[in-house]
Amino acid sequence: MGGEKSFPHQITMGSSGQRLMDFSHFDGKIRIFGSSILHMLSPVLYDHIQGCVNQSCYVWDIASAHAVLLHCGMDIEYVNGKPFVYDDAFLLERRPFSPSFYAGTKECIKALGEVLPPK
Repeated sequence: MGGEKSFPHQITMGSSGQRLMDFSHFDGKIRIFGSSILHMLSPVLYDHIQGCVNQSCYVWDIASAHAVLLHCGMDIEYVNGKPFVYDDAFLLERRPFSPSFYAGTKECIKALGEVLPPK
């Protein structure tokens, strides 16, 4: 993993993100690949991508990518600022998480909350 990762100049996001996020303060670039795993791993795989905004999905869509992020010093956090939790509804009842989350370094997650908040 290389490149500067503290500010989100380029991010990945699911295709429903345009309905859920406020873009009025974001002047960066957004990539949409159509896969939560690819969106989450992009800050690790690509020097020019700093973070991710991921919309509601299931545990099998994110668990392995989350482990890779943690290994690389990154994490995920709900867009409301609360830590991401693997609770019974998400794991056992197979319900999608909500709200969306940010992924990246601690600094990038903080910056995403400022420049790309939820609507």
